[in-house]
Amino acid sequence: MCKIISVVNNKGGCGKTTTTICLANQLQIYEFDVLVVDTDSQCNTTTFYGAKTYDTYTMMDIMCADVNANLCIQRTSVGDIIPSDKCLKNVDIKILDDSNRLLHLKRSMANINKYDYVIIDTPPQLSIMTLNALASSDFILLPTDESGWSINGIFEILNVVKSISNTVNPSIKLAGLLITKAHPYTRVSKEISNAINKLLAPKGLKAFNTKIRESVACREAISLKAVPLAKFAPNSNTCVDYKNFTDELLEVING
Repeated sequence: MCKIISVVNNKGGCGKTTTTICLANQLQIYEFDVLVVDTDSQCNTTTFYGAKTYDTYTMMDIMCADVNANLCIQRTSVGDIIPSDKCLKNVDIKILDDSNRLLHLKRSMANINKYDYVIIDTPPQLSIMTLNALASSDFILLPTDESGWSINGIFEILNVVKSISNTVNPSIKLAGLLITKAHPYTRVSKEISNAINKLLAPKGLKAFNTKIRESVACREAISLKAVPLAKFAPNSNTCVDYKNFTDELLEVING
């Protein structure tokens, strides 16, 4: 059965898109069938995949016209993706009075069954697109960098996840918190780990053992070259970390 994972944080710059891309690629390396869904109007994941956004179905058609998600899938050299759309920045207004506004993505993807995993990249705010992603997902993955601001933002997300669980998606689960842009041997890193254990673990959110270290190779591969990190720099710290994290994640969601 297909498992849907949303990558969520209401703070920008914490590694959501990089995590989406690297996780999807590692699952492909493991020979799983993977679909990436871009719900962010910035379209960074869509651009990385080289997907079209004009004269084709996009996420905007799903949200505003309930187009079947199967019609929106584009097959690129990087992998399969449902592309985002710059017009999504206005979607909250367009469907403001829609009583089913939280369910468009879930209903659209109901018949997607050829994939082992669907990875949803979300915008850096708790917008209608993020809520649609949460309503559609089996698991929530929360990447966060080593800053107090990122940790504080997690509490708001947990409250929203609880609300979604109580209304439109009772089966939603927290996969865990992934520390990104890590400097694991520093005092700050240790303090963040202690804060997570003290503040978030009692709320049912645990951090993965693997922390994603920063590397120049990752920024160059993802942002500049648009090449999967595992192909561009397979021995880089970041690539090794994403492989180890993927192994952990598979244990969590299949265990």
